[in-house]
Amino acid sequence: MIQRARRDELLEQAAEASRTGLRTRQQRIVAGARPILHSAVAASLAWLVATEVVGHQRPFFAPISAVVTLGLTVGERRRRAVELAIGVAVGIAIADALVAAIGTGTWQVGVVVALAMVAATLVGGGPLLASQAGASAVLVATLQPPDGGVDFGRALDALVGGGSALLVSSLLLPVNPLRLLREGAGPVLDGLVEALEQLSDALTTRRPAAADAALLALARADGTHDALIGALETAGEAVRLSPQRRGALGGSTATPLRPASSGA
Repeated sequence: MIQRARRDELLEQAAEASRTGLRTRQQRIVAGARPILHSAVAASLAWLVATEVVGHQRPFFAPISAVVTLGLTVGERRRRAVELAIGVAVGIAIADALVAAIGTGTWQVGVVVALAMVAATLVGGGPLLASQAGASAVLVATLQPPDGGVDFGRALDALVGGGSALLVSSLLLPVNPLRLLREGAGPVLDGLVEALEQLSDALTTRRPAAADAALLALARADGTHDALIGALETAGEAVRLSPQRRGALGGSTATPLRPASSGA
């Protein structure tokens, strides 16, 4: 009897763990549904434009650039996304020229990557642009080296892909600024509640340990506040770039979404 009860308990625990795991996977799918949709639409649009408008038969780098650029168009500033798209095109263009001149091989890959990153830095790009230029150069030098001389068509494909990603994320399927604000404000409010509770406990008990806990809670709340400022900036960009998102805010402009300066 005891063994049967123990077996039933273990089976119930296993079933509950399975249900919990299933719910977790479902939540992950729901959370990732929008980025997945963005990537699928942007890659398809990039391929369509590159093949039907530009006239390239196999624009390999167009959907690649679209998917890579979309990694920064939600939750990051559009400037960094544009920088990433340019980095892809710069790396491909330089690698095309260098591989056509010196060929491929062990030392050639190193030279191509180094020079692509140097060129991206010289044109004013930051570490993100330089690293993406190097990654794109690796693809050209190893996966698809140019045939028959220099061809900058693949750099054009990369620009098409980056532009498609920005078009999808900003106009066709823009992020909801209200959702960004809710997600950014939630941790801040929770952190403030925790900090106030710890502070109340410290004032009531007058214990040093409670005071230390209150200070730690305030430090954590300060960190979430920085994240909220970033969410405000991203939401403001979404409103400015997407006319339909202005309507979602009830006719308000992006100005109230910008955090006040320290001198205000």
